[in-house]
Amino acid sequence: MPFVVFYSAWEALQGIGVGILVDELKGLPQAEPVLREDLDQDFAEHVLIGPFGVFGTIGSMGLIVAAIAAGVALYRHAGAPVYVPVLLSISGLLITVHPRPYGPTGLALFIVAVVLHVRSQSAARTPAPLGPPRSA
Repeated sequence: MPFVVFYSAWEALQGIGVGILVDELKGLPQAEPVLREDLDQDFAEHVLIGPFGVFGTIGSMGLIVAAIAAGVALYRHAGAPVYVPVLLSISGLLITVHPRPYGPTGLALFIVAVVLHVRSQSAARTPAPLGPPRSA
């Protein structure tokens, strides 16, 4: 829940801030497109600093804790193999980093963990063969 609340607030504040900045930078002379791009990029990267950055930090920690807790719960209560919580934990860390290749790698690890868990559960539920057919 902290991830959803705080990270969403951070994303909204960052998006609004970048939108306002881009709108204001449109007033600069056309000879300065590189300066506009640099200012926009610099703001988007450094919005983590200051009071708004607290929302992103708490949200990121919430995601990491949720990924680890989900992995531990799957391992303890659903019989998931030990590599599922490990993959979920690593994916939570990588997803919070965002930039390529970390964010996409984290998402891929998350998907792999889910697929492996589903396959392990379906393999555990597969009924045993009935044996040779009997004649009546």
